[in-house]
Amino acid sequence: MRIEKNDIEEFFKLHKSLLLYVNNKKNLIKGVSTIPELQEVPLKKIGELRTITVNDPALVDSFIKENPFKFTNEELKTVESWKKGIFDTFFIVNYADDETFFYHPETKKCYGVLSLNDQLEEMLGSYIPRVVKTWLIPFKDRIIYDGFISPCNIVLGENMSKNIQAEYTEAIVKHRVLTSFNSREEKSCSDEELLKFYMKSETNRDRFWEEIETLRVKNLQLKALFHQEHGRVLSRKIKTKLKEIGATGHFAVIDNIVVASAPTKKELDTRITEIIPEEKKEWVHQFKIQS
Repeated sequence: MRIEKNDIEEFFKLHKSLLLYVNNKKNLIKGVSTIPELQEVPLKKIGELRTITVNDPALVDSFIKENPFKFTNEELKTVESWKKGIFDTFFIVNYADDETFFYHPETKKCYGVLSLNDQLEEMLGSYIPRVVKTWLIPFKDRIIYDGFISPCNIVLGENMSKNIQAEYTEAIVKHRVLTSFNSREEKSCSDEELLKFYMKSETNRDRFWEEIETLRVKNLQLKALFHQEHGRVLSRKIKTKLKEIGATGHFAVIDNIVVASAPTKKELDTRITEIIPEEKKEWVHQFKIQS
């Protein structure tokens, strides 16, 4: 999805008008009283003006109340909605078609952001994760950045990058990629989905070990799921060892212990029933080695 040209023009009309109003109130940039004059101001000064605007929502309220540019009610509602936005440091974690994924470490959420004119990947480069500071705001039922984005000169190490990737993937599992600031868009994530995600990779297991410990003792179903996932992870090495000695057939493990084996799955299920206590049968992970 792209923002239509006329919508982009509308946004900049509203945005520049708001900044000009704030400048007239605060007199930050002297000698500027019109939008064409504002457009000639260095970006650094515009950035300072935007920071004042974001940090003082009362300025937005007074802009709406006074309506110095005679905007329509719908246009004023658009400006008012910007108070729901987030002005902060984000990690750009992925590029997908027409949107960019911004992960916010404070809200622990991932936002799908539309570009205004130039695509952000073309502007900033394809290196991710990338640390940037900007103002994400609602516009036309989507999320955009307000036209000003400041890359931070921070080089992330391998471990930091992996942790960020794990965190933003967790955010997607919990809430999905948010494409508006409408809270009804957020999905509900089950404990089972979360535990599977936490157990999915070594990075996840290291990063979220506290969360894993909390979930796995929450109830019997989660305890069983933990052992199934743990067995799935550990069975990779067991499978390799068994292949090295030429073993074939069906195998059952609980964590890192082979508890049963048989030539066929039917026979394996029977043996599991015979030797594993009823309350622990769901802990079993099964795999097959072919000749």
